[in-house]
Amino acid sequence: MIDYSVVVPTRDRRERLARLLQALGRQNLEPERFEVVAVDDGSADGTAEFLLEWQRQSPERRKLKRWPGRGPASARNAGILEARGRIIAFTDDDCEPEPGWLAALVQALEQNPAWVGVGGETLPPADPGLISRYINTQCVMRTPEIKNGEVLHLQTNNAALLRSPLLEARGFDESFPHAGGEDWDLSRRLRASGQRLGYAAEARVVHHHRHTLAGFIRTYYHYGQGEVTMLRHESKLRQILRSFWRLRLFFTAPLIPFRILAFWPKKDLSRSEKLLFPCLESLREFVHHLGYFRRLPAALRRQPCLGFQEVESRKEKCQNNH
Repeated sequence: MIDYSVVVPTRDRRERLARLLQALGRQNLEPERFEVVAVDDGSADGTAEFLLEWQRQSPERRKLKRWPGRGPASARNAGILEARGRIIAFTDDDCEPEPGWLAALVQALEQNPAWVGVGGETLPPADPGLISRYINTQCVMRTPEIKNGEVLHLQTNNAALLRSPLLEARGFDESFPHAGGEDWDLSRRLRASGQRLGYAAEARVVHHHRHTLAGFIRTYYHYGQGEVTMLRHESKLRQILRSFWRLRLFFTAPLIPFRILAFWPKKDLSRSEKLLFPCLESLREFVHHLGYFRRLPAALRRQPCLGFQEVESRKEKCQNNH
């Protein structure tokens, strides 16, 4: 009997996905109790063929869902509707869960009936490159944000939710175009409805960050798009005023010498890191806010697209065609 499901959206990361699936195969839960639902979100690098072979090896516990490149929020919703477990866990194709990861998430939920969702700890890889080291030291939230013993925002690289509240919340907002903000938005809606989120300290995953400059720029550009999308629940006036205030952050490049002075006393950084981290800091802020302002007009116009809309519309089209 399938009690738990793990939903993984993926696109064009076949090698990293293979590492993740191997890690999920090493989970210390009884294999017959959980399934893995992989959603191929329009890959063009052979991921679909790889996943088809992966599914054939254990069709009862491995499910492949092909999806037309709508972004991770929509892909996760497709996975949720395919999943059979009463608890649905989420991780990403650039992560590597420890063997006790899923068991720790499940145990935390089952021992705390007041919680509808839990998140765990995110660890850096053992031997990261310069960009990964910067992300690990300056940007990554190792644990979810916790206040008064409760988690405020789950991160979908390491989280699990009860199926029923997740369905009642209508899943992820599919109008988030890329990864970044859709998990915080879901957490906000759950908490606004009176639900509570918790922390599973033993649920650990290693997160392998993007290690190229192009990937770094793309990631934080998308985060900026996600942030402005996430602010749509505020009034238009508040969004506009907030955006005007953020304009100042475009002018961060001239601050690099001052940032070097701020980084220089840090004893845990090498000399090259003290020189290059300030440059990456300025670049991160610039591309983040470039993504924010590029998407601001669309975000002001569009309403939230609460979960399963794309999934259901595609099903309806298929039914009409038949």
